Amino acid sequence: MLKILLLTLIAMSNCNASMNNCYKEVINDFSLHSSFLVTKVEHNNEIFTIVIENSNFYYFLNLEYDYKKEDYIQFMSNNNKPIPVKNKEIIDYKLEKNKEVKEKALKGKKSFLKHYFDGNVIKNKFVLKDLKPIIFELFTNWCLITYIDDETGYLVYFEKDS
Repeated sequence: MLKILLLTLIAMSNCNASMNNCYKEVINDFSLHSSFLVTKVEHNNEIFTIVIENSNFYYFLNLEYDYKKEDYIQFMSNNNKPIPVKNKEIIDYKLEKNKEVKEKALKGKKSFLKHYFDGNVIKNKFVLKDLKPIIFELFTNWCLITYIDDETGYLVYFEKDS
């Protein structure tokens, strides 16, 4: 019994370390089409999850708090609470629940990727409203980082090396 508990704790520790590496990768990406960030914000006394390109979220926080990139990275690395954002445009990035996407995620990584992607590129048939839930599931379940490809405009994912 103790052996199972120890193995579970080690697995959870590895999972948290992997997620931290992914998160660090995302918050350090300030390119034009930067990686998508999944985080909680507080706006008008409402707390909700957003899916936003990291460079866009940096822009929001820079306007409100005058953060330089180093300040932003430090703040995001050490923060585990919803981030207060006054700019009303943040609502455009709010994650809306999508039952179909959630159900596909529950079937596992392989099934999810096969349904939504050709290789590591999103299939054409999915509309914009579905992208945020897809990005959310990829990042929170499997630590897959996503961005919009500069040339094609398609959503692409990659797995951060541990």
